[in-house]
Amino acid sequence: MIERFQLTAEEVRKIAEKGILTQIHTINERTEMDRLYAFGFASILSDNPIELQKAAEAFLATQEAD
Repeated sequence: MIERFQLTAEEVRKIAEKGILTQIHTINERTEMDRLYAFGFASILSDNPIELQKAAEAFLATQEAD
């Protein structure tokens, strides 16, 4: 669950299934980025672009493997 918003991964996926793109702001820790991509967020904004790029690439690699 994302405590700040009381959203579960299932709820984020349901939002995405409706065609609504979700974005979350100012996530700077790599572990949190990984967790939020896995939740199904379409976009993450960060003050740490290098770690964000690594997290995005890692997430996309898991999606291509599926």
